[in-house]
Order: sequence, then C-alpha cells, then structure tokens
Amino acid sequence: MGAPRYAVMVYDDAGETQETVALCADAEDLCADEPELDRGTYQLLGCAPEGGFAATLADARATGSAPVGPLVLEVLDRRGAGFGWCYLYDVRVLDDRPCARDLSLRDVTIEASVDEEDRIVPHPRPLSAGYRLLGQDGRLDGREEPLGTCKDVVTPFDGSAEPRESPPVRLLGCSATATLRTAIEAGKEDLGPAELVRLDGSGRPIQVATDGDLVAWAPAARGHGLVDLVLAPRSRRPPTVAPRSGGCGRTDARPSTTHGRRAVRRAAPTG
Repeated sequence: MGAPRYAVMVYDDAGETQETVALCADAEDLCADEPELDRGTYQLLGCAPEGGFAATLADARATGSAPVGPLVLEVLDRRGAGFGWCYLYDVRVLDDRPCARDLSLRDVTIEASVDEEDRIVPHPRPLSAGYRLLGQDGRLDGREEPLGTCKDVVTPFDGSAEPRESPPVRLLGCSATATLRTAIEAGKEDLGPAELVRLDGSGRPIQVATDGDLVAWAPAARGHGLVDLVLAPRSRRPPTVAPRSGGCGRTDARPSTTHGRRAVRRAAPTG
C-alpha cells in the first residue's frame, strides 16, 4: 500500500492542540456538488431604503425590474442589535409600492435564491426593530453596504421540504493510533469531531480537506489491522469536477467553503 493521502486529526480535551489519530490511504465522497438553490418571491414590508437599494428601486420602476446582487437580512432586537441572519443570492427587485401601514415607507417585492439552511427567515422578537438590509459594495472591497431597514419579511418557503443530505465521507485503509484504537476497542461508535487533512507525497500536511464528526468504523476491506472510518462533514465540501480539470481530491486543489455565494456571510453571533 502506498503512502497515506489523508490524516485524521482531533483536538485534545482543552481544545488547544491537535493529535493525529489515523492515517488513511484514500477517501470516498470527499467532494459533493452543492444542492441547487431554491428560488422564490419575497415581500419586504415597511422598508426605509438607503444608498444603492434606493437607486435600485428607482431603476426597477423605470425598467420593470432591477438586480440587487447578494442581500443579507439581519434580524434586529429591540435595541437595534443584530442577532440572526438570512442570506439571499441573485436578488432582483420586481416591484415596490407605498407601505399600507405607513405611507412614508415602501413595500418591496423581490425574487431571490436561497440555500436550504436559510429557507426560513429568522423571526423578529417582540418590539424588534425588524430587519437591517446589507449588500455587498465592490467599491468597498466587498465589505457590507447598508441598504436600509424593513419591518417584516414574508418568505415563500414554509420549511416543510425534506432536508437534502449528501453522503458521508468514507476514509479507507486507515492506520489508527493508540488513541483511536483504544476508543474503538472500548466499543465507541461515535468517535467525536475531527479534521481531515490532505498530505503530500512525503506525508506533510497540505490543507484541511473538510471537518466533521467520526460517526462509524469497520474493519478495512484492504490491509490487515486497518479500519475504514465514516466522517459526517460539518463544512461545505469541494465540488466535483471533470477529470480533465484535475478531479476531486487532488493535493494541489484548494476546496472552497464559499463557492462564490457566501462572500457576504458573517460569523454567527454567540451567546
């Protein structure tokens, strides 16, 4: 058997240092294409548009519709601080009109695409200030651009769709260290969180391929004393590509966790 291509690494109990618990010959289903985005029509109610969004509304009135690009709906608490986000892509304004509840504001109809995880827009809390609209301004090096606020959002999705799951990553022909072997011999099936790291031909780490939870193991089909592991990824996996472009899993590939869609995504708040 050739040199291992992947290392399975875990953090210690303090979460400070990493330990290699397995070296694996190969991986299956490491790459997976993103599910197609859902697209639908949203109603942004009671909006006070600012900056580029106000200009886009004017363009839509003149031409029938106008593109916005990516749009973040940031949910606000009663003090106007954000506590949740929803991310819309390829947003296009279809219509706007005076708000039925406040003629100084606008109700806006948009069409947008959304990831499965953002199908349901977080709901404002009682006495919430509503939503802050944030876009992406190329003039500001991709930083967020304030586009105004809205009192409420009506989404086309009700959350009834079945989740679309990708297959787990199978790590084949793994040589387990004493730490992992002890856990296996103790009968543990869920072996906890781990990172899968690509190795070069000399066994040096190149990059993290994905991270997730080790959820199962079995004696390996290849090699005496080896095990096969099952990793349920937490992060996005690199997309599958045609063989002529190098194929999935090349050591010189650089898997993306954004795929061009999450450029406006910020870290979720804690606490």
